[in-house]
Amino acid sequence: MIARGTGGKIINIGSLQSLRGLPYLAVYAITKGGLAQLTEVLAAEWGRYNIQVNCIAPGIIVTDLNRAMWQSEKMLNWLRGCQANPNPGTPADVAPLAVFLAGRGADYITGQIIAVDGGYTTTAVWPFEP
Repeated sequence: MIARGTGGKIINIGSLQSLRGLPYLAVYAITKGGLAQLTEVLAAEWGRYNIQVNCIAPGIIVTDLNRAMWQSEKMLNWLRGCQANPNPGTPADVAPLAVFLAGRGADYITGQIIAVDGGYTTTAVWPFEP
C-alpha cells in the first residue's frame, strides 16, 4: 500500500478479549490484545500514507464454532445478566461495520478498536427495574 501510494484500509478482527478479560482465556486474550495494540501502532505509523488501520472487536457472536455452547440456558441467562442487549449476536451483526470501515465514509477513522458486543463492554446490567 505504501509503495502503491494510494492509501488503503486494514481491518483487523479482534475480540471482546481485545478490551476486557474473561477468566480461562489467557492465550486467546494475549493474541487479541496484541492485535488491538498492533492496530493502534500501525495506524500511527501508516496514517501519513493515507492508510487507515482499525480493529473490530466482536463480543458474544454465535458461530458454528460455539453454537452448542450458546444453546445452554445457563449461558443465555449469564449473557442476559451482563449486557444491555440480552441476546448473542451473529456474524451479520459484525459484517456491516467491516463494510463501512472499508469504504470512503471511514477515511478519517483510524487506530480504533470498535466493539460490536451488544453493550457488554460499556454496560453493567442492574438487576432491578423501576
